[in-house]
Amino acid sequence: MANPLEIYQYAKKGVDEGRLRAINRLAGQTLTAPDSAQRDASMRALNGVDPMAGYKVQQQLQQDAQATQDRQQKAAAGLASAWLSTANAPPEQRQHFYDTFIAPQSRAAGLQLPDQYDPVSLDQTAKAHLAMLQRGPSAQPYTLAPGARRYDSNNALVAEAPLQEKPQYDAARGGFVKMAPDGTPVFTPVPGIEPKPDTSQMITPYQQAQLGLSRERLALESENRRDVAATKQAALDMRNNQLHQAAMARYNKAVGSAQSLSDAIDRLQTSKGYKQLGTPLGGGLSKLPYTRATDAQAQLDNIAGQVALTALDNFKALSPQGASGFGALSEKELELLKSSIASLKPGISHEELNASLRIIKKMADKAASMPPPQIGVSAPAKTPASTATSTAGAKYRHVWGD
Repeated sequence: MANPLEIYQYAKKGVDEGRLRAINRLAGQTLTAPDSAQRDASMRALNGVDPMAGYKVQQQLQQDAQATQDRQQKAAAGLASAWLSTANAPPEQRQHFYDTFIAPQSRAAGLQLPDQYDPVSLDQTAKAHLAMLQRGPSAQPYTLAPGARRYDSNNALVAEAPLQEKPQYDAARGGFVKMAPDGTPVFTPVPGIEPKPDTSQMITPYQQAQLGLSRERLALESENRRDVAATKQAALDMRNNQLHQAAMARYNKAVGSAQSLSDAIDRLQTSKGYKQLGTPLGGGLSKLPYTRATDAQAQLDNIAGQVALTALDNFKALSPQGASGFGALSEKELELLKSSIASLKPGISHEELNASLRIIKKMADKAASMPPPQIGVSAPAKTPASTATSTAGAKYRHVWGD
């Protein structure tokens, strides 16, 4: 199925073809009209369809008329010379020459002939025509309108009339007076007569309506842009709020796990069986049920196998770089923490146990005391949504590092 644009183009093509056919038909009728009345009617119809085509046809008619006039002048000059060449011939021969040559050739060239044969009048007309041609086309009597020009058959300027000066308008007590260039009034002052207003700076009602539509369209586009900007800003604020809430959730979880790890170490070190861990006696007692060494060993296994690893996972989720960083801990501290947790195995000495737990507790206390994430300033509404979404996560930075 054709879309609206194809339908419009098809309809426009049909209109253009019909208009072109009408122009060609009217142009042909104008150029081939048998009389001036039909030619004028066809010309008016052609101007109504396409003024430019009418102008071109009018130029063609003028060129054809000028060419016809030139041919008639040349034919008249030749016939005049031929007639005057028989000036010394007998009257009978001259009349016969006129009837058999001058008259038929004149009719063929479209020249006017006298109603009756008069050799004296024909001589005078032929001499006057040849004399006029010898003096040039400028000898023809004519009257030019102001600003008009006259050209000969070779398109050379023969004469021109200057334009009239624009009349001046002076205010008078009885109204306005139209003044000639010499200062004399052209007509008697009449109250209420004013010069025709200058319409060069005026606009038509259609142009005024189009101007109003343009203002309304501009206002609507400005309002739409403000609505779009507000929608983008609201979406960006919502996205930033969601990111901040997610960051706060990870922060609270990481701080909570760090505090739990630190508290678990405190409970282990203050337990009554802690001093027996890492000693031969404690190693044997930890294998017996219902002993303090067994309880302390269970707390140590819980710290090494669950609490510490959970804290590490939460630190990893807290960092914007995932597994490449651990929030408050640097790379060196990370390696030290991991090695300290890995050293919490059966058979470790009491001194090494104390050193490892001291390092782990220090790291946990440092992570538990880290400040919350800071939310950045919202991006302006003119920022593209794609850029705002991709960079929204970068607005959250932790003061303890990336």
